[in-house]
Formats: sequence, structure tokens, C-alpha cells
Amino acid sequence: MNLSKRIVAAFAALAVAGVAYASDAYTARHEAMEKVGGGMGTLSAMAKKETPFDAAVVQATAKMQEAELKKAAAQFLPDTAGGKSRAKAEIWTNRADFDALMQKTAEALVALQGVKDEAALMPALRAAGGSCRTCHDKYRLPE
Repeated sequence: MNLSKRIVAAFAALAVAGVAYASDAYTARHEAMEKVGGGMGTLSAMAKKETPFDAAVVQATAKMQEAELKKAAAQFLPDTAGGKSRAKAEIWTNRADFDALMQKTAEALVALQGVKDEAALMPALRAAGGSCRTCHDKYRLPE
């Protein structure tokens, strides 16, 4: 194979690797965020009294959400926007603000882990949900 064909092949391989890199990051953060959202559904049902209050479930759910949020945050890697992702480009151009919002949400989930009685659930859930909503409104494209 002559040199020019090798160069073209090398660039093609890098392009495929780049797509796989972006796709893997998107998939990892999407799956993690889906788990965070699922946890919100579990806790919302409890807050609305559709399911019985259980402090152990609140703690475990909020702990899982915090861990999944951190997994997702680590997957907003450079050059992983686009494709199926609804992530706005502003995540990467305003990264400090995005990271601060993710940290604020993580802190709200830590506070939610401390809920021990039903009366404390709704205010803690509103704080966590409001933090999620702020980030989504600012950094996520509509469907």
C-alpha cells in the first residue's frame, strides 16, 4: 500500500474511533441520567403518597442517584456532543457553570439521603428536582 493510501486509512480509523468514543460517552451518560430520572419517579410517587413513605428507600434511591449523576458528569467529555445527544454545545463552552450545576444537584441528592421522615421528603425532593430542571433548561435540547 502506498503512503497516501496508508494516510487515508489511518484517518478513517481515527474517525471511526472518534465516533465510537462519542457514542460510548453518550450511551454511558444517557443510561446514568435515565437511572437518576427513574429514581425521581420513585421518590415522587412516595412524596405524592402514591406509595408508602420508607426512609430506607429514600436514602438508597438518593444514594444511587448521586452515584449515577457523578458517572454521567464524567462522560460529558470533549467532542462528545451531537448525534443522538440532546446535550447543548454550551456544556463545553460554559463548562464551569455546567460543572457547578452538576455539583449543586449532587449536593441536593446528598441532602435527600438524610431525609428521615415524610414531612422532610417533599422539600428535599423539590430542591433536587429544581436543580435537575435548572440544568436541563440551560444545557439540554428539547425533544
